[in-house]
Amino acid sequence: MSFLNTEFHSFKKKGEKMSFLNFVYRTLLLTQTSTFKSFSIFLGNKYDMSLLNTWISNILVRSRNLRVETHSKMSFSALASHSLFDSKLLEEVVLKMDSCAIRVPKMFARFRSLKLLKLSGILFTLHSSSKVLTLSFPLLKVFETVNCSWLNGNSLNLIAPLLERVVIVEDAESISNETSVPTIYFSGFSLEQFSYCGFANISYYFKLFDSSYAHNASVNIVVNQCPTNRDTETESRAFVLLNEFRQMKCLKFEGCEEGGGAYKRSCTVQVSTLSEILVKFELMQKVKSNYD
Repeated sequence: MSFLNTEFHSFKKKGEKMSFLNFVYRTLLLTQTSTFKSFSIFLGNKYDMSLLNTWISNILVRSRNLRVETHSKMSFSALASHSLFDSKLLEEVVLKMDSCAIRVPKMFARFRSLKLLKLSGILFTLHSSSKVLTLSFPLLKVFETVNCSWLNGNSLNLIAPLLERVVIVEDAESISNETSVPTIYFSGFSLEQFSYCGFANISYYFKLFDSSYAHNASVNIVVNQCPTNRDTETESRAFVLLNEFRQMKCLKFEGCEEGGGAYKRSCTVQVSTLSEILVKFELMQKVKSNYD
């Protein structure tokens, strides 16, 4: 099931918007005892936040594959947050938001059926009673975030034994003044690809619970940092990230010339299984070496 209302299909009359609202409500009401295999909703027009939360809360507990895309700034209600973190049915989740605040209602959550998770434009605030959030994904294979922040905590632990691909993009500054979680831990025994792309810095220390399981992983790190704004913390985080993947299969590292310190220090790390390495700094020629 899919609902589409983007800016390209904006309503010319107030009555048209009301008709769309009534249609969504009636659809959810008439199918309230049903489970959706797939549910997508795309909203380009601005709606009352309580309406969006009512729809999302209803959908979260009934859909297996869920996609929500909206260009309106919003905050998840307490009910919507609980529905998300208590979901037992979700297998694929894509939340593409413009700026969405979600308060995590617990310290531990288990998504027993989730296989794919893609998040964009979301600010998660950890539970006030704990500085550590642990999320368990027994079946998760894909984890992707774009401009997402995890706030008010010490660490985020992602337990996903079947995790194959991690993609993290940070090409915009966080709009929150709160302190981000400094460290994100990954537990994956099947990791094949880890990609990070940051515009000006690396916001987190990324660590693996056991780096030996990443021996077949391909790692792609891009940090487009301006030389005049050199950040030693970013260099330190880049070094830690490279060190975590010291047994990787393939490494591609791109950054500014001034940020080369992290790579230079990473050269001191013993790399035993690396088959290909590509290093690129701005204002420098591309360097490529192959190791048999």
